[in-house]
Amino acid sequence: MAFLGLLTLWLQYAVVEGSSGDPKSARHDPDSIVEKLHRSKAGRTGKLRYTFSAPKMMHFADDGSGEALYPALR
Repeated sequence: MAFLGLLTLWLQYAVVEGSSGDPKSARHDPDSIVEKLHRSKAGRTGKLRYTFSAPKMMHFADDGSGEALYPALR
């Protein structure tokens, strides 16, 4: 019984010490990618106000940001 008790105590400290290191930072990998993005916005009268286009746009889940490659706003 003493051996099992010491083994359990040793395992508990081994696990706690192993997890005390710095946690790995979240990777900044895109979770979704849109290619050939084109978005148009019209005013109340129906006249075109602007268009936004980009050959590629990526969204990152770790911080909720997005990144457009060569964006064009007209």
